[in-house]
Amino acid sequence: MRWKRLTHRLGPKLLSLVMALALWLGVTNQIEFEKDIVFPIRYADLSEKITPLDQLPEEVRTRVRAKGRFLAYRLRGAFCRVDLAAAQVGHNSVVVTGGNMILPDDVAVTRVEILEPRSIAMEFDETVIRDIPIHASVTGVPEEGHVRVGKTFVNPTVARVRGPRRLVDPVALLTTEEVSLEGARNTLRRRVALKGPEGSTVEVTPESAEVGITIEPIVRQEVASVAAHFAGELPPGMVLSCEPPEVALVLTGARSLVEVTAESLSRVLLRAGAWREGAGQFVFATEREGEALALVPENTTRPSADPDSPAGSVVTGPVQVILPLPPGVSVAEVRPSTLTLSVGRAAPDTVSAEDAAP
Repeated sequence: MRWKRLTHRLGPKLLSLVMALALWLGVTNQIEFEKDIVFPIRYADLSEKITPLDQLPEEVRTRVRAKGRFLAYRLRGAFCRVDLAAAQVGHNSVVVTGGNMILPDDVAVTRVEILEPRSIAMEFDETVIRDIPIHASVTGVPEEGHVRVGKTFVNPTVARVRGPRRLVDPVALLTTEEVSLEGARNTLRRRVALKGPEGSTVEVTPESAEVGITIEPIVRQEVASVAAHFAGELPPGMVLSCEPPEVALVLTGARSLVEVTAESLSRVLLRAGAWREGAGQFVFATEREGEALALVPENTTRPSADPDSPAGSVVTGPVQVILPLPPGVSVAEVRPSTLTLSVGRAAPDTVSAEDAAP
């Protein structure tokens, strides 16, 4: 029953409501209202040759007096226009008044008061544009048994930086956000943000770079039948021989580097300053954590630093072992670890030091 009473003669009731609203709006549109409103600031006519050192204010707070309600909605397209045509390098100041406001024509505004900021202090410097190299910031280490291989891939390699000279000129390198290798087992490829120069008015393009880091497992691989060759001065009429004439090398390092090295490794060069007649037992010794090898007389634990120190009967000082190993690949083991070197009169099946490659 109540619903029927409400809907009885619904048309006339709605018409009355609409007429009442129209009358109310008509009356209130003739009344002045005052409201605090925030408008955006638009800067005009700034020369491209100069750039502010700090971000300029983006909004202005005003007090607006105008006829009609809903001022914030009716003035939604308004803005404050600040002319910077006269700006120059150094300190500048612009006064903001109601005359800077650009308002819709269909709103009867009687007064606009600027509350904040009433003046804008700003400093400009000469605009510079530079292409600056990008450096990947990498932290951490891969999981045990894995190693980082080769150089870090960065794309692009440079970024274009635009801004005030005072902020851009000191920058020699742009770095990326940190890329962590901690516990990694596989190759990483990530897009990371760039750390631009300090200053909100500096523009960096692009804002990110792709970083690639190759990570491989550490492997061991044996290379058999590596022939021994010799270099160094021999006494006249003498030849040098080695027993056995070939050795097997166990390489360790990143998988791809070890595989490529193993395919190309066919000989080892034993170099001494001077050989002399006689024979001696020599063992392979490691220098600098496997990055280099030397042959030292048996029962000697490490190569001698003195080239004139007593050694074997066929050579003075250690024998340098030259291997074409790339960085990151080392010799873990030599089989056999002992060689017999003999210098004597020419005999069949001997190797001449003069015939060895340098």
